[in-house]
Amino acid sequence: MAGNLAAQEQEGGRAAPQAIGLTEEQICQFKEEGFLIVRQMLPLDALQPLIDELVHKVDGAVGEAVRQGQLDSGKTFEDAPFATRLALASEACKDRNWLWENYFSRGKPISAGMFTLRTAPELLDATESLIGPEILAHPQFALRPKMPDLDLMDIPWHQDLAYLIPDEAGETLVVNYWIPLASATKQNGCMQVIPGSHLQGLIEHNLWLETPGHKGAKGIADADLPASSVVTCEVDPGDVLITMERLVHRSIPNRSQTVRWSVDTRYSRIGLPTGRSKVPGFVARSRQHPERVAGSHDDWIQNLADAGLDRWLQPL
Repeated sequence: MAGNLAAQEQEGGRAAPQAIGLTEEQICQFKEEGFLIVRQMLPLDALQPLIDELVHKVDGAVGEAVRQGQLDSGKTFEDAPFATRLALASEACKDRNWLWENYFSRGKPISAGMFTLRTAPELLDATESLIGPEILAHPQFALRPKMPDLDLMDIPWHQDLAYLIPDEAGETLVVNYWIPLASATKQNGCMQVIPGSHLQGLIEHNLWLETPGHKGAKGIADADLPASSVVTCEVDPGDVLITMERLVHRSIPNRSQTVRWSVDTRYSRIGLPTGRSKVPGFVARSRQHPERVAGSHDDWIQNLADAGLDRWLQPL
């Protein structure tokens, strides 16, 4: 039960989910500022299948750490909450990065729980408010377990478009949802955004955060940042942070004792360039061609297999 959100929140109550789609006020804010936080957009049952998969994966990874002699059998922390168990077990390993490097450094699980979350009606309704009803679940998505004090997980100021192929996707509105699976705070590495920065076009990304043995993430040097205020976006499970592909944003370091578990999932209009031409997304919603909608996790898997991308089909 350590990862059961509904059980954890029953006692304190929970705000009612947002009504279908975005309001005109929210749409205006998104267009003007390039981002929007919607509190309690998602019901917890949209998150729970993926969390259950992750609880199971952490359990298996911890067991393997014991078998490999990385971890003492008395330090498996099996009763710890979802947000803390991986951090506690990692700290107790001989190599504190062993669990992350062997089990959690690849961030694109094609799992049933991820499919459930990416096709949540609440996300698709909000997306329809922004780009219309012909919605592609973009090939670029990620699961991000941001570990405490792991420099490899630090992401500098950047625009998502810089990580795509800009010449292909430069005119495509890509709507990104940053979704916490556990509370994201200033202490554990939540997101920061620069409002209005999406209006300045694609900024040169000349900065590389390098660590020994790893190239790290690319980003924008301080001298090239737009002159504007910074908004720190603390969010809880059920909340979403929605951003545009040109918005300048980053995650701050995790200086807590917990893992900041989050997902980012993107959507664009069917038929427009994605900046990932060799990797298919899947049709998440279509009024024109409902027969093309991926109706199941198996359909998503088949899409990737048909494209010869079996290497993407990593189990969770």
